[in-house]
Amino acid sequence: MRPLHEALTAMGVTIRHGEEPGHLPVSVEGPFDVTVDEVPLRGDISSQYLTALMLVAPYLPNGMRFMLTTPLVSRPYVRITAAVMEAFGVPGVELGDRIITVPPGRYTARDYAIEPDASSAGYPLAAAAICGGTVRVPGLTDRALQGDAAFCRVLERMGCEVVQDGFGTMVSRHGELRGIEINMVDLSDLVPTLAAVAPFASSRTDIHGVGFIRGKESDRLTDLCAELRKAGVGGGQPRRPDRGAQRPAHGDPLHPSRPPAGHVVRARRPGCQRHHRGGPGRGVEELARLLGDDRGAAVTTTPDVAAFDVDGTLTVRDCVRPFLLRVGGWRSLAWALARSPRATLAAAARRDRDRFKELLVGGVLGGREVATVERIGEEFAAEVHGGWLRPDTVARLRWHQRMGHRIVLVSASLGPYLRPLGQRLGVDGVLCAEPRRSGDRYGHGLEGQNCRAAEKVRRLDEWLKLEAIDGATVWAYGDSAGDRELLARADHPLLVAKAPIAEQPAGQAA
Repeated sequence: MRPLHEALTAMGVTIRHGEEPGHLPVSVEGPFDVTVDEVPLRGDISSQYLTALMLVAPYLPNGMRFMLTTPLVSRPYVRITAAVMEAFGVPGVELGDRIITVPPGRYTARDYAIEPDASSAGYPLAAAAICGGTVRVPGLTDRALQGDAAFCRVLERMGCEVVQDGFGTMVSRHGELRGIEINMVDLSDLVPTLAAVAPFASSRTDIHGVGFIRGKESDRLTDLCAELRKAGVGGGQPRRPDRGAQRPAHGDPLHPSRPPAGHVVRARRPGCQRHHRGGPGRGVEELARLLGDDRGAAVTTTPDVAAFDVDGTLTVRDCVRPFLLRVGGWRSLAWALARSPRATLAAAARRDRDRFKELLVGGVLGGREVATVERIGEEFAAEVHGGWLRPDTVARLRWHQRMGHRIVLVSASLGPYLRPLGQRLGVDGVLCAEPRRSGDRYGHGLEGQNCRAAEKVRRLDEWLKLEAIDGATVWAYGDSAGDRELLARADHPLLVAKAPIAEQPAGQAA
């Protein structure tokens, strides 16, 4: 840690070494010398020394300029630090090749959404690369600040299929893995992870630019090569993956700096035994569960189901009234309320939306031929699909489809147009409000309860049971109080913001 200690000393801080200079334990005594505004610092050992000093620099009267005496490694972490500082009220950090300038300022409290850990996400993505199949990491998007989020592109170069968008990262492999040559100076934390993948490629993998990781919490390169040799991989020699992959190994694969990489190796080497010094931690346990435990337990998966409200969530406006107007016009809509004045007034007094809807649907559709209404419903569904859908929530729906999730619409919208809309969207189920039928014509009112509030949850659970989907992870999307119960039922709820007026379709004012 000598570069950090030297920089602190140059800033007026007193450093007292307990044993060997540049190592822990160490005693640090302030304050900073406020007259110092420029400090030299090595950049080729660890970016952590620079980022630590960047975080405190705004509290100096003039900020601080850091003069890098050597090229900077792991630059993405410096960019992350500058972005977080700006989010908390200190903008204007200048990142040059050799000069980093931090202005004076003060941090302010705020809510801040933290990205998934891209470094840890590399392990399950690597497991997909060497075992085949698909792994997805929700939330690790194509807008991630972390440089390690680009590890999926390394796997893509090796032959994996990658989808990284605004919702997450997915890696699949169905063909052969191939070796690559790569400089990982900006992805150094993923070196052990790539080293766990490389032996299973059909050709050699060469990694450059990471000599500085010898100075981490351990000598990562020496440990890495030693553990790979235990598993039958000759460091620096062309790989023979099929032969090497069959040799059992005992020890701490890729320990101590990145023990989860050992689980990735073990996924293709059933004889490899893992030994941990100390507790393995939650992340290691989860990865072990994903890949199967040492007894060879089968990997289990939890099905995912996405439940979408429609009006205001998938569409830019409510669709029920426009559909009823399409069927019967304004006169029919007015007659539907006037034909039962007491019921209409009682519903108004109670603000009973469900009763209002029942009166409207019964008054407009009652007595009309089912075939005629369904034909109008098909036409209306085509119009909604062509211009009334919200791009943001439809993108979420498409993401769930790419993930292989089951999708169901759970809405108070009406079946005559919602069922054909569901077909156009390619969903797996449609749970909605259905007008009452009487033979080949519609009767008055709705079949059963309107599909709102708690009724949405009841119908969803009934659908899951009918589809024999047990223990599903439920994602739910809604935009109003009528979706509150559905969102409360979900493992991953999202209350969608109302669509702005600018998104309303032309000629269709809200």
